[in-house]
Amino acid sequence: MKAANAALLEAARAASPDSLIAAAFAGGFTTTMLEEIREGARNKASMLERLKASLALVQARAPQQAGAYKAVLQAVGKAAAEGAKEGGFLGIGGTLVSADEKRALEQIEAAIAA
Repeated sequence: MKAANAALLEAARAASPDSLIAAAFAGGFTTTMLEEIREGARNKASMLERLKASLALVQARAPQQAGAYKAVLQAVGKAAAEGAKEGGFLGIGGTLVSADEKRALEQIEAAIAA
């Protein structure tokens, strides 16, 4: 989650100060967001539906920022997946992104491809 939060903060810093990204994410993950992520980890279908719904809301209210919002979702997902190696021994070897994480990233990509 640290890597994902860092990606979120970086996206907010890089965004225009008057953008949706800066307004929504300048403080990083909130306690509520973290709770929803934990909940979503238990129910992937629900999390993907939340991503779709949030994107639909951005597309309806700020369509010019939908591309940037998608990019943030992808960057945060990728950062979370790459945050720690899977497997290996004493930090040697292992896989940067596991098969399950690759599948999750593909599902996120498909969910926001609209």
